[in-house]
Amino acid sequence: MKDLLLRYATPLTTGLFIISLISGVFLFVKIGGPLKGIHEWLSMLLIAPFVLHLWRNWRPFMAYFKRTPMIIAIVISVALTVPFFLDSSSRTLPPYVQFSRTMLKGTPAELAPVLDVPAAEIVALLIAAGYAGAAEGKSFEVIASEAAKDNNAMIATLAGVKPAGN
Repeated sequence: MKDLLLRYATPLTTGLFIISLISGVFLFVKIGGPLKGIHEWLSMLLIAPFVLHLWRNWRPFMAYFKRTPMIIAIVISVALTVPFFLDSSSRTLPPYVQFSRTMLKGTPAELAPVLDVPAAEIVALLIAAGYAGAAEGKSFEVIASEAAKDNNAMIATLAGVKPAGN
């Protein structure tokens, strides 16, 4: 079995890399929506043959690190990723997270009609959950901050609001 795995490590790495490369290019140029799943899952599968490939070629691989080009290549590769971590506009949050963050900028008075409950009921729920400074005119973010709780705790509390008729 070991021989079989090692025999296929490099071919599988190559095949999965080519598929990942092509699907990544299509996704980069914004075509091929269904390729997103293919790209993500096959990239995850690529890890196993990559590890086997490294295992099989460990000594030659480590020899690269004794030479300047490998060090330079790693430094350049890492440096190219830094702007993506620094640029917050490149981080697209899932829609439900964006929605939640937008809702937390609002106040109980603004959210009450949406939830079909009186604002006073939302404030009472918040106070009962430990948000002592809750008020109809304060934003949920401010209320959470004053209570030293994070936004996720606030969302969990607001999930307990029961609309009228339910």
